Amino acid sequence: MLAPISPDTDHGLAPACSLQVILLTYLSSPLADDIFNAAACLAQRRPGVQIVVAWGGEPGARQDRWQKDVTHWQQLGADVVLIAHLCPLERVRQALALSKEWVLPLADDDPIATNYLRAIADATAQATPAITGVIASNHVRNCDGQTLSTRQQGWMQADGLARLANMLSEPGCQGTLFWAAYRHSVLTEWLDFAI
Repeated sequence: MLAPISPDTDHGLAPACSLQVILLTYLSSPLADDIFNAAACLAQRRPGVQIVVAWGGEPGARQDRWQKDVTHWQQLGADVVLIAHLCPLERVRQALALSKEWVLPLADDDPIATNYLRAIADATAQATPAITGVIASNHVRNCDGQTLSTRQQGWMQADGLARLANMLSEPGCQGTLFWAAYRHSVLTEWLDFAI
């Protein structure tokens, strides 16, 4: 079951969580830096949140800079890890070996704000055992000179085949891959299928 979350989650006394944020990146990008810093800041302040920079670019200056950034946040007490491998599936496999209960994959080209990450952390911590995924109730995208706002309803279809057909008919409109957090077991099963 995929549960939409609302942006009005109370952040006063955040429950304990077990969330891994995987930032998949292979290019030097100011947006990737912003996403990383927002996520690392949350990991510093929120026990149970782990950030994995899954670097797929060539070894060199950018990878060295990632290592320095990771080390900096580690020294500040954040649970931050760098994984470097050219193959995206291998990066995800190595990240999943650092098992957390929930996993949020992020692409390096999607603007992600701290409030979104905080809301995902809260939602995963509060999810009942029947919930296997959480997604923000609203999704805003900037596309070629226009801004699109979509209200996410989650997966309302009765079975996996209907969900797949809906996702394929409206690619990019679901927000269910790079904008949703899933239980570790779900992503592990998907990875086994992908390989």
